[in-house]
Amino acid sequence: MSDFVRAAIVGTAQLADAASLRTGSAADELIAQLGEGDRERAFLLRAGAVAVLRRAARVAARQQAQAQPSAPDARRATSARLTEILRALFGSMEPELLAETLERSARAQLRLAPELLPLALEQTAPARRALLAPLLGERGLWLARRRPEWSWALALGTAEALPADVEQRWAEGTAVERKVWLGRMRRYAPELARKLVAEAWKQEKLEQRQAWLEVIASRVDAEDEPWLTSLASDRSASIRIASARLLWRLPGSEVARRAGERARSWVSFGADGWSVTLPPEPHDPAWEREGIAESVPAGQSIGKRQWWLLQALWAVPPDTWLPPGAARASLLDAARGHEFGGVLLDGISGAALSMDSTAWFAPLWDAWLKAEGPSALPESPLATLTRRLDADAAASRGLALLQDDARSALLAYLPRPWPDPVAQGFLAALKGGRVFPGDVLSAAALGIAVELLPESGALLEPAVLDSIPRGPVRLDAAARAQLRALDHFRTIAAVRREIAQETVP
Repeated sequence: MSDFVRAAIVGTAQLADAASLRTGSAADELIAQLGEGDRERAFLLRAGAVAVLRRAARVAARQQAQAQPSAPDARRATSARLTEILRALFGSMEPELLAETLERSARAQLRLAPELLPLALEQTAPARRALLAPLLGERGLWLARRRPEWSWALALGTAEALPADVEQRWAEGTAVERKVWLGRMRRYAPELARKLVAEAWKQEKLEQRQAWLEVIASRVDAEDEPWLTSLASDRSASIRIASARLLWRLPGSEVARRAGERARSWVSFGADGWSVTLPPEPHDPAWEREGIAESVPAGQSIGKRQWWLLQALWAVPPDTWLPPGAARASLLDAARGHEFGGVLLDGISGAALSMDSTAWFAPLWDAWLKAEGPSALPESPLATLTRRLDADAAASRGLALLQDDARSALLAYLPRPWPDPVAQGFLAALKGGRVFPGDVLSAAALGIAVELLPESGALLEPAVLDSIPRGPVRLDAAARAQLRALDHFRTIAAVRREIAQETVP
C-alpha cells in the first residue's frame, strides 16, 4: 500500500510526518509554502503531482540519495525471438501458452530480458505472478523496490527464507496478501503460521477464515490436529464441517477414527457384495463434529439420508472396503449394480480424490464411463479423474477418447502435455484427412486440441499437417469452423516448436 493511499484512508490529521509524502520534484518546494491549515490542499496537490509524474513515465524519488545499481544477473536473458514471443503472449488471449512458455523458461534457468520486466511487474493475477517470479532476476527485484505496486515480486522472488518482517507484512496486508503470506509461512515456517492464524482467527470475517482454510487444506499434517479440532466450536457451521473434513485426511486423528467407525456401521463389502444401511433419522448433532452436514446442498437431487451416508463414505480411505486379493474394478462393478450404487461410487470417488489414493483413479474412471445418473461431487467425476490419471492410464484412455464423439470433451482434461501415443494418434488422424464428422477421428477432438496441442506435436514439423485441405469455398458452417480451428492449430504448433527450441537449457 503506497503512502498516499494510506494517508487517504487514515486522514491527513493522522499524519505524523508530512515529509513522507514528498513527490521528489519541484512541486514539493511550492507546496511547502502552504500553511499548516492547508493540509488537505497540500495532500491533494502532492497526489496530483505524483499522478502527473507517473503519466509522464517518471517515478518520484522517495529519497534524495541516488539508488544503488542492481546486482549483476548470472543467468542468461531470454533470446530476442523468445522475448518477442513473450511480448505478444502477454497481450494475447492464449494464457495457457504463456504459462507454458514461462514454465519452460524457468526450467531452462533463463531470466526475462530487461525490456519485458515492466510488463511482467504490471501483472496482477496471483497464478501468473507465481510463474513470473523465478524469471525476474536481480534487475526485476531492483525495479520492484522502486514502486510499491510492484513490491509483490519482493515476496515471491526472494529466497526460501521468509523476510524478517513477515509478521508485520501479515498484520498490515490486504486479504489477498495475507492469504499469500499464509501459504509461504505454511511451507517455510508452519509453527509461525499456526500461531498467527490462531491469534487472528476470532476477529476475522467468515470469508477470510474460509480463505485461510483453503490454504491449510493444501498441506495438512499431524501438527494441525489440535487447532483443527478446536474449530469444532467455531461460530460458523461451514467452518466446523470444513475443519472436520480436513481431519479426515489425518488417519490418526480422533475425528477420522470416529468418522470411519460411523461409515463402517452403515456400509460393508464382503463375499455377497455391498451391504448398505441408510443412516437413521433424525440427524444427530454429533455427526457434524465428524464432518457430516445435515442439509442437502441446493441443486442436489439426493435424499437427505443418502446425503448423510455419502459424506460418511468421503471420510474413509477407499482401501478400507477392499478385501485381500480383491480387484478394485470388481468392487466398483458391484457398486454400480447396487440399489445405492450412485452413492457408493460418489463416496469412494470423493474419498480417493481428497486423500490422493492414486491406485483408484483409473478403475474409478472406467466405472464412471459406464455409470448412469448424476453425481453429487462438486465437479464431473470423469473430468476430475481424467485430470488425475497417470501417464499410462491417460495414454490408453486418451486414444479411445479421440474416436468417441460422446466423450471427446474429456480430452480437455487429459494431463498436459498429452501422452505421446495420444499426440501421435491425433496427428496421424489429421495427416490422413480424417477430421470431419463420421470419420475415424472424433469431430469434436479437433476443436479441443487447438488449445491442448501436446508437446510432441509442437516438436514435429508442421508439414505433417499439409495433407489437410484448407477447404474449397463451398463448405457448410461446421466444416468451415473446423478448418479455421485447423489454421489456429497450425499456428500454435509452429509457435510451440519455436518456444521449445528457444528454451533448451
